[in-house]
Amino acid sequence: VSREVLEGRQVEPGMELYTVADLARVWVEGEFYESEARLLALGQEATLRRQEVSLQASYLTLTANVVNAVINLALLEERLSSTRQVLSLQQQLLEISQQRLNLGDIAATDLASQQAQVVSTQASIVSLQRQVAQQTNQLAIYLGRFPSEMEPIDVDLSDIRLPTDIPVSLPAQLVAQRPDIVQARHSLESANAGVGVAI
Repeated sequence: VSREVLEGRQVEPGMELYTVADLARVWVEGEFYESEARLLALGQEATLRRQEVSLQASYLTLTANVVNAVINLALLEERLSSTRQVLSLQQQLLEISQQRLNLGDIAATDLASQQAQVVSTQASIVSLQRQVAQQTNQLAIYLGRFPSEMEPIDVDLSDIRLPTDIPVSLPAQLVAQRPDIVQARHSLESANAGVGVAI
């Protein structure tokens, strides 16, 4: 699997985002002694298993990236919603400040301070909207779609459920299933078979 598009690069319809190689069947010509045939087969099997684990690791990484993108999108949407509420309250306070200024109850500097807060919050909203759009585009790329094809995603933080039972330590079996550990084991098997052929 190779990624053809870089982060921040604009994609267009028809552009290849990923190239996936089919490693199900690979042909190799070689010369070896009959006594080495068993060792060569062992090395090939180990290499194939290592490549399969590598592919599984890629899928696992992609899945984790999608989950992280959705969680980040939900966080950004929550911040955007809260900031919009703050802006609404600030605009109400600005109207009250304007009325108080008209009555002579406050100085013009107080009104200017309130106006500056409103402008600052409006700028924050624009920035958050840009971040939401970027996160949505990133999610589209992870899903193999063009950003223009993505429909709005309505994910609320309260919709995200985390496991309630998390072990304090990882059992050895779980660690042994990690793709990098399995891949290293298969690499070692392949190298051992190669040593057998060389001897």
